[in-house]
Amino acid sequence: EKAAPKEKASPSRLQLVLEALEATVALLCAEPSLAPLAAAVGADGDDGAAADGGAAAAERWLAGTVLPLVTRLSRDESHREAEVALRIGGALSAALPSSKLKAALEWAGGFIGGEEVASNPLCKAALSFALTLHRRAHAEPALLGRCAEELHALLHDNMHDEAEGGTSTLAMLTEGNANALSAAALEQLELEMAEGEKAADLLARLAGGADGTAAEGTAAAELRGRVHRRYVSHAQVLRELCKSQLMGAPVQHLLKLVTKLFKMLDASFKAMKAPPPDAGDVLEAVCTELCPAVYAMLSFTGSCDTSESAKKVEREAKVVPALVGQIEKFEATIVKLGKKSSTDLLRYMKRATNRDFRISAGEVSKAITDAMAVDDDDDAPAKGKGGAKKRKGKAKEGKGKKAKKDDTDDDED
Repeated sequence: EKAAPKEKASPSRLQLVLEALEATVALLCAEPSLAPLAAAVGADGDDGAAADGGAAAAERWLAGTVLPLVTRLSRDESHREAEVALRIGGALSAALPSSKLKAALEWAGGFIGGEEVASNPLCKAALSFALTLHRRAHAEPALLGRCAEELHALLHDNMHDEAEGGTSTLAMLTEGNANALSAAALEQLELEMAEGEKAADLLARLAGGADGTAAEGTAAAELRGRVHRRYVSHAQVLRELCKSQLMGAPVQHLLKLVTKLFKMLDASFKAMKAPPPDAGDVLEAVCTELCPAVYAMLSFTGSCDTSESAKKVEREAKVVPALVGQIEKFEATIVKLGKKSSTDLLRYMKRATNRDFRISAGEVSKAITDAMAVDDDDDAPAKGKGGAKKRKGKAKEGKGKKAKKDDTDDDED
């Protein structure tokens, strides 16, 4: 008998109060100024509240009330209430300017680095909160890169068999929740890549064609350097995640992000007349380091013994060829750019594996359906070549029995 579905636990009174407060804070943060929020938290008599539009009062309430409440609720194992309080903190931090996030950054670093939380949803929310703060404040060193390295250490390297998992300097990340929490890192990376894409579009407009040869010191050259540093940072994060033994939905998300990065790179390098001075750094991070990790991940996921549905196989049958095609398209662009500018760019490229393959989603789906039909009905006659062999074998067996019977009859006669 099927087990009865678990009933969803009713929210506590505190959770309901926090959810009502969350809705109120969202309305107040939607105002052009934070002055109404400052008045709501009791800072209307503060002379400095009006000067900065209420930002200082909102910062004090965030750092002095909301975030400490998250810590207390987490330690009391009131995880759902802590999630709501953290969402309130996220709404407040999103309304604050990046210069007012220092106290929130310090709290986030201490929380994910020193608190062990048994709730995966709360861990994911806390990690997303910390990554968002780092992205907005442009904090160094970047937390996303460190998080990717920690996940790689916990999830094992997909090219080596390791008996034990690694350890993390972030107490919230454990071997048990690393795969689930990788989704937070991927979501944050997707946001950063979207910002990088906007910056690349702006670069194309500033450079008047984005030929990448603007003189040093110009706005286009400075922006180009920042865009290329983003490319290198994204490639390093993706490389760490591609080397990890990720499983399930994060793999699909990771493949799509790698495809998107190569698409952005192809558009950027295709518009160049000559490679800029920092092109070597980008190509080394992408072609020399990222590409081998990508093909190692594809080999690892293909060798895993999974009992997933045909829909998962069909999704992979579409995503993987698109990824490989985009990589080869980018490599062709680099070859053309090297020839056009008489620059040796091929030294950064190395083929790590044979990529001459083609996956037909229709054929894969049909093969899986046929296999499932055979497994469901063991008594059904075999189909295809295997069935023909069995029938041929039975026919030979019948002929052998008949011949043996004839010999016996002759002996009796």
